[in-house]
Amino acid sequence: MTSPRLLGAAALAAALLTITSCKAGGTSAAAPVTSASAASATASQSASDLPVDPEPSDDCGSGDVPAGHKMVELVNPPAQFIVQAKAATFSCDPNGGGYAGTGTAKDYTFATDVVAQLSTGATTHRTVTFDALTAHVRACLQRTAENEPYSCSGNIYDITVSSSGTITRISEVWHS
Repeated sequence: MTSPRLLGAAALAAALLTITSCKAGGTSAAAPVTSASAASATASQSASDLPVDPEPSDDCGSGDVPAGHKMVELVNPPAQFIVQAKAATFSCDPNGGGYAGTGTAKDYTFATDVVAQLSTGATTHRTVTFDALTAHVRACLQRTAENEPYSCSGNIYDITVSSSGTITRISEVWHS
């Protein structure tokens, strides 16, 4: 049998997590958390349930990127499986911070079986074809309207590069 102290501690931890996980300028309209739901939510959360936005919360931390990933800003649409991109670094600002491209653009080659994902919201992505990725990047760079459920989010992408240097996965970062 679960003790009342353990359930109370789980509810308090969930409430604090909700309060501290908001990003600058954001709001939280989360439903009240009960001790039973807090305990089950904490126990069932996995890495795939976490938000896809790698920006840190209000504390404007370091903007850590998972091992094997790189943050880049695309400077042109992909053409013939090659794209130019600048390394993107995280910096803090009054709105919490974000990623921006720095330095000189570098050529990256895509693997023929690259997995491309476009952001459909703060916590979701949709896998798309390489042609759809190319059209999306072109629309965003030309500042033309993009069709729902997509929107332009600053041309920042999280990429995974193979040992041979080709992009094997590219995932748009939400509102970078």
